[in-house]
Amino acid sequence: NIPSYMALMKQADIYRQQTRLSKAAYYPTLAAFGQFKYSSYNTEYNLNKWNSMPTIGLSLSIPIFKSGATDAKIKQSLLKQQQLNEDISQTRDFLAVDFQNSSSEYKNAMNLLTVQKENKELAKKVYSQTILQYREGMASLADVLNINSEYLQANNSYNQQIIKCKTSEIKILKSTGNLKQLANIK
Repeated sequence: NIPSYMALMKQADIYRQQTRLSKAAYYPTLAAFGQFKYSSYNTEYNLNKWNSMPTIGLSLSIPIFKSGATDAKIKQSLLKQQQLNEDISQTRDFLAVDFQNSSSEYKNAMNLLTVQKENKELAKKVYSQTILQYREGMASLADVLNINSEYLQANNSYNQQIIKCKTSEIKILKSTGNLKQLANIK
C-alpha cells in the first residue's frame, strides 16, 4: 500500500516490457498494406471516366546486422532491471525495519503509558491524603502546594505519554501504508 514501493514495482514492470520490446527487434517483421484510389486525368470535362489505382503490397524486414545497437539496448534494459531490483530489495528491507521500529516504539509507549497512569493515580491519592491532613491541621499549605504541583506534573506526563502513543500509532500506520485510514475516521 506504500506509494513509493508501488511506483518501484510499476517501474520494474515497465523495464520488463522495454526489455521484451528490445528483444523483439531481433525478429523479422512482415507488414501488409493496401490502397484503393480513383482518379481522373482528362483534357475534357467528363465525370464518367474514372481510373482506378489499387495498390497492394507486403513489406518484409529481416534484421541481419544492426552494429550491436539492439544488443546494447537489451543489455542496458537488463542492467536497469537489476538496478531497480536492488532498489526494490533495499526499499523492502527499509520498510520492514521501519515497521519493526514503529512497532517497538508503540509497545514501549504503551508500557510507559501504563506506568504514567499508575504514577498519576498514586499522585492523586497522595494529593487527596495531603488535603485531608491539611484540613485536620497535620500538613502545611506548602506541603499541599508541593503535592499539588507533583500531581499536576504527573497528570501532564500522563497526557504527554498519550500523545506519544498516538504518534507511534500513526508511525505504524504510515509504515504499513494505511495512513489514509485516519482520514476515513469520522
